[in-house]
Amino acid sequence: MENLNIQDEEKMIGDGENETPLKKVEDSSVEIRTMASDINSLEQSGGENVKPYQPQENYQTENQENEKQVIDLNQGTNEQEVINISQGLNQENLAGQNISSENFTKPLSKNKKIFSVIVIVLVVLILMAVGYFFVYPLVFSPAKNLYNQENQEQEVVTNQPTVPLQNFSPTLPEEFNQDNQTDETSLNQEEQNQELNQEVGPLTETLKTVDNYQSFLKQKADAQEEIKLTYATLAHLRKQIPFAKSEAMTLKEIILKNTNEQVIALEGLMSLIAPDFFNSERLSYFEDNFNVFSYLNQEGTWFVFLLKLRPEAKVSEIQDQMALLQKSTNLKNFFLTDVGEIGNWQDYLLRNKPTSLVDFSYPGASLSYTWLDKYLLLSTNKNAAEEVAKRLGF
Repeated sequence: MENLNIQDEEKMIGDGENETPLKKVEDSSVEIRTMASDINSLEQSGGENVKPYQPQENYQTENQENEKQVIDLNQGTNEQEVINISQGLNQENLAGQNISSENFTKPLSKNKKIFSVIVIVLVVLILMAVGYFFVYPLVFSPAKNLYNQENQEQEVVTNQPTVPLQNFSPTLPEEFNQDNQTDETSLNQEEQNQELNQEVGPLTETLKTVDNYQSFLKQKADAQEEIKLTYATLAHLRKQIPFAKSEAMTLKEIILKNTNEQVIALEGLMSLIAPDFFNSERLSYFEDNFNVFSYLNQEGTWFVFLLKLRPEAKVSEIQDQMALLQKSTNLKNFFLTDVGEIGNWQDYLLRNKPTSLVDFSYPGASLSYTWLDKYLLLSTNKNAAEEVAKRLGF
């Protein structure tokens, strides 16, 4: 196909009636390209002759080349060369597909290794758990070992010959028997003391109380103490005021209160100490307010009770009834400790006042009652009675 150069002739463009030319049109050349012109330009620039695509010819050419390679392989001198050539062909095919053998195998082998490690670890953990929870208890069970040991001991005992006992009665020394008797006696005494010290009983809030407490002494005591009683029992009262001894004499005024911090009345206390004598009729002669003292000396700790007659009470009537106190079965309850056997009642003078007194086997233990005008003084020790009467003004 030949190049065509078309040149236009000069044309004048009119702009009016007289067709006067306004502008001269420039010459232009147009180059027309065809398939033949492109092939010629490629040959001139050094390129190979371009042929149209023929798929059948290319397929036959490749088959011929492969057949030649197979013939060459069959004619090889040894098997190793054949293997090398086949490996080369495979590598070339892989390379032609832009896939390298290293990139194709490495990820697969790495994943397989990780998966294998995980499986091995899981298997080991499972075996350890089975061994610890199932195998170990069966083999090394302490109960099983103890059972085996007991069976062995029983076998040893059963294998020993048995010796019949014929009226065996051991003889012990007399000292050993005496010691056992002493131990049994002490145990019985401890049990009795525990029963005596039991604090189980009604609460003191059930006892009668007074609103205003008043001390009767003109000369105050050496000390004053408030004691709160929880249980309305004699054992609980004795526990709150322990029996002690001291070289120094001390007179202490005691104010007894219940669980509600209220002062306990005379009726409430005497119902614990001597309920057989201080019944409601005899208590009606005395005021609810009364004084309690503890006197401490070298002989022990002693109770002193100071009661005051009511203004309307007849002194002669209650004085006649005081003789019945000597027949009471609760006389030991006035003491803080066991004072032993009781003696005989006798008369004597306390601060020139007639007094009835009885001694007990415990040193210093003497129960007495004295009328000091409108006051009744009950004491468990002679010296304690003297001290309270003196501070009362007699």
